[in-house]
Amino acid sequence: MSEHLQQGDYTKPGGYELYCIHRDNIITQYHRQPDKGVKAEDVLEMFLNERSVEANYILQADKRLSEHGKKIQEKREKAVLIEQQKKAAEEKQMEMARMMDVEKQNQQERLMQMERKFEEEKHLQQEELNKALNSKLAEQKDLLEKGFKEKAEVMDQEIEQLKKEKEDFFFLRRL
Repeated sequence: MSEHLQQGDYTKPGGYELYCIHRDNIITQYHRQPDKGVKAEDVLEMFLNERSVEANYILQADKRLSEHGKKIQEKREKAVLIEQQKKAAEEKQMEMARMMDVEKQNQQERLMQMERKFEEEKHLQQEELNKALNSKLAEQKDLLEKGFKEKAEVMDQEIEQLKKEKEDFFFLRRL
């Protein structure tokens, strides 16, 4: 035991447990020895009393070392946790940025689709106005040729109305 004590085997975390194992082994060996005499138990008690200060010192050192080891381990675990939280936050931020990019692309696509649809509708409306105007012009010409002047004047007003709608449409289109 003295050799282990000098080598510092007991001044490590778990050193007290090792000390107790060695002490118990010495006691067991002592009990196995034959012909110890009548004072054998007194000698053993004296040995243990002499070692009690040593045992208390080793126990206290072991507790301090164990506490220190626990604190170091807690600090390591806390550092690992903080690092993991940091990585999780970075990953979450990257995912948010990616989702925002996807949403932005989706919005741009929807906007482009709406613009295409608006242009198509505008084109169809323009074609319908042109057809209506051409139809009224042809009808007016027909009426004039047939001598329906009064009806031709009404038709002339309708044509002017269609031309005004067409101009308004082109004006709105430029906006």
